[in-house]
Amino acid sequence: MTLMRLQRALARAGVTSRRKAEDLIRAGRVLLLTTDGAAAHRLMHPRYEVPRTYWLGVHGADAAAIRAALAQRIVIDGRAVNLVDSRVRPQGKSVEIELTLAEGRQRIVRRVAEALGLKVEWLHRVSYGPVRLGKLAEGHWRELTRQEIGAIERLHGAR
Repeated sequence: MTLMRLQRALARAGVTSRRKAEDLIRAGRVLLLTTDGAAAHRLMHPRYEVPRTYWLGVHGADAAAIRAALAQRIVIDGRAVNLVDSRVRPQGKSVEIELTLAEGRQRIVRRVAEALGLKVEWLHRVSYGPVRLGKLAEGHWRELTRQEIGAIERLHGAR
């Protein structure tokens, strides 16, 4: 197999142009790339409710108020957000939140923050199902481990 730059692979797959792909990569919007269609389906299809964990820094309310708001049912576009877990801790004038959601609606974390009256300072997705970001530096990549691949294959009775 010949090595190919990521933005070229994305362009060839019909995702976007090479230049737009470079922008997506720089913005950190490309967390997984696979040629395994079944695995991609298991990770992305809403039916599987694959948990995604995000860290974000916000301001606009104190930690106690945010904890109380996250304990309530949050509705976006007429549908309840599938919030699996949350942790909140004060960090200076800001508050850090770790949210685990079992859905992937577009910009859902920012929309949850907005619904709670919070302003997002920064946001990182740190895990997607069984795959954790770990200490991977911005702009770098790594191959999935055998354990991660096996965990993806086992998602919700996958064959």
